[in-house]
Amino acid sequence: MVDAEQTYLQAFIDSLAIQYGDVINKHGPIVLNTFQCYLKSSQDRVKLEYERCKLMGVPFAAKFVRGAYMYEERRLAKENNYPDPIHDAIEHTHNSYDSNLREIIPKLSPKCHLLVASHNENSCQLAIDLIKQHNIKDQVSFAQLLGFADHITFSLAREVMNIVYFLNV
Repeated sequence: MVDAEQTYLQAFIDSLAIQYGDVINKHGPIVLNTFQCYLKSSQDRVKLEYERCKLMGVPFAAKFVRGAYMYEERRLAKENNYPDPIHDAIEHTHNSYDSNLREIIPKLSPKCHLLVASHNENSCQLAIDLIKQHNIKDQVSFAQLLGFADHITFSLAREVMNIVYFLNV
């Protein structure tokens, strides 16, 4: 999983993830790039990457997160006089995340993979519903921080979803 960083670094990180993914992912989803859904550009970037993978003949492999650098991104945008790249309200971020799930999950072929990294109950339930609707359980996993929002993790386990645990140290 190639993690996402601040926008001033992200183009370089995406470039590396794409280059390695195009070589390594030919036989299955090994390299997963991260899409931060709190960025206003995330929906366009996800659609573009999906289409690029399709054209290149490599599986789409991604991790969706909400984002982690909101204060720094806003400060840098203000200091450097460019538009704030972060959604204006948390509801817009939720809509972006869920729209990306609705866009990608139905399109996942057997060689593709999506890691849903979220502790948002509504987004996790939406992903579960889409997985069941499209019968693609093996193409989607959920990332959870161990000990954080365990009630959501337990719900995922009850649904027999694929769960990846991370320790937050």
